[in-house]
Amino acid sequence: MKLPIIGALFLSLCLTAAASITNSVLTIDLSSKTMTASSTIAIRETIYVSLVNIGASTPANLVLRVVRETNAYANATNFTAAGTDTNGNVMAYGPLDLNTTELVDYYEGLNPTVSREWSLAVWDTSIGRLLVNDYIDIQNNPYDESMPGPSPVGVLYLIDAPATDGPYCRWSNA
Repeated sequence: MKLPIIGALFLSLCLTAAASITNSVLTIDLSSKTMTASSTIAIRETIYVSLVNIGASTPANLVLRVVRETNAYANATNFTAAGTDTNGNVMAYGPLDLNTTELVDYYEGLNPTVSREWSLAVWDTSIGRLLVNDYIDIQNNPYDESMPGPSPVGVLYLIDAPATDGPYCRWSNA
């Protein structure tokens, strides 16, 4: 289920710098390195991912990557602590930009409703541990002229909390 972020519930939305916003919870099974996604995701979205059951990992050390064969199509490294799960473990929360040139080019010319399976991996870089190595379905998302164009993998449009004089956005190289 797609849920837009409105106002400053989590972060402020700047339509000129972000694509559609979706929240998704990825529940991790550390023993099998698999995960379950709580919602359907699509290209041209920025999803705010909650990683649940990360064990003793520190959110700031996590890297999430969407890969096909040996090529990265999306990347997330800006995770922060977001409360605890039912086992008392810290949960991670952060943006994953699916509005990348690589993803948009892959889906170009395909049926607007097509969905493809992608490899999704999450690593803890501080302890050199692979937490997840599983598949996730990503849907096509037909382009609308009001949407911003895609950016290359590694250029993230990050949405900041509102300033005192109103909402603002920034983008940075990850």
